[in-house]
Amino acid sequence: PPPTATGPESESVKWVNDFFSWLYSDIVVVNELLNTWIQSLNDFTKKSVAEHGVGVEFVRVLPETPSPSISNVFCECASNDDVTVTCDCESTPALQLKVFRQRGEKVEVSHYRLNVNRFRARLNIVAVTEKLLADVKCDGWPEVKVALAQVGAIRNNLDESQLQDVITEIVTAALRNTSVHFNLNQFPTCPRFARNVQTPGQILPVHYDSILSTNQGKVSDRRLLVKVLKAVGLGSEKGCSEPYCIVEVDEPPQKNQTTAKKGTANPIWDEHFLFDVNNQTSEILLEVYDKCQGEAKFMGLGIVSMDELITNPSQRQTITLQSPPYNENPVSGTLTVEFLLIEGADLPATGDKPYKVKETLRSVSPSGQLLTTTRTTFAADHLTNGGDGITDSALKEIERNRGVQPNKSTLIIHSVQRAPQTPQQQVVK
Repeated sequence: PPPTATGPESESVKWVNDFFSWLYSDIVVVNELLNTWIQSLNDFTKKSVAEHGVGVEFVRVLPETPSPSISNVFCECASNDDVTVTCDCESTPALQLKVFRQRGEKVEVSHYRLNVNRFRARLNIVAVTEKLLADVKCDGWPEVKVALAQVGAIRNNLDESQLQDVITEIVTAALRNTSVHFNLNQFPTCPRFARNVQTPGQILPVHYDSILSTNQGKVSDRRLLVKVLKAVGLGSEKGCSEPYCIVEVDEPPQKNQTTAKKGTANPIWDEHFLFDVNNQTSEILLEVYDKCQGEAKFMGLGIVSMDELITNPSQRQTITLQSPPYNENPVSGTLTVEFLLIEGADLPATGDKPYKVKETLRSVSPSGQLLTTTRTTFAADHLTNGGDGITDSALKEIERNRGVQPNKSTLIIHSVQRAPQTPQQQVVK
């Protein structure tokens, strides 16, 4: 299995882990990188001809070479996104060598198998992530032990023994001191380093009580618009006095409710709410209650699964209300609801009518008393991010209560509702 990196920054750790997973799964890339290593070793040994009168050429890495053991991988990312990786490497490669030396007017060529019985080093890798370039070298003094085996005619004499001592010295120095430059940009499948740039979220005129909770699920870039249109036939023969509907999402936990409609068993709400949803969201619960003499009387419920909405992101449902489990009290009526699953942060157009917005301003006095002010206002046609009438009214409310000297204030927008147009507001086209 590929090694696992650690480090102080998640983006660089992820890139290093992705890189090792990619490398360990593509033998073609591995062979290309080994060829680059062989070429770098040969560049280092070129000077051995002048120093020792012996030329050593690394021909190839033999196929029986086992995979190296890489551990203790640690990575750090610079301000320019260059990543430095350090790791422990233990390897026992087998290589084919060609050795040549001048003997009079002739060049004598010998072939050897080089068994690296031990290579233990701390590797230092500097990666220029923008260009996918990497330089690899050994830190400190690596532990290297090698053994030579002749290939072809075997010569057991003093001259051969001295030659092998020279070859051993040359290849050991090459293994310890060679720096390798890799151009990873030639591989289209090589993972690219990318930072997760967080864009500021929109300030939306929707229910956001759940942001005060610390146990939220991970919010994705999907939102669900739920429009509660109407209910028909509530309360059977008894009817109801002030029905309202509660909409609840299970994960991340969010809840909202419509206004109560007086004196009708067939209420028309035409109110919509926007919820954050993610991969953990499984269902949307809709419950209808009757605000009867100050108490909430249960009138029925409906459940819509998230799988239905993923299959058909835009739909209208007429839901037959049901009793909760283990409750035999009869319920009646239907609830008509529209759903729109929105990918990304774009919001659908909601028409030209003004919006009725319910605001709650909570402040805490120095004595610890919670002060709550609730108001309903009509916002302009276009609700903007910051600086709108809602924010201004909240700031004015704080200014009016300055004598109380609150030390903390929170504006919570509970819901957005269409307000019916008066005849004076309607435009004849």
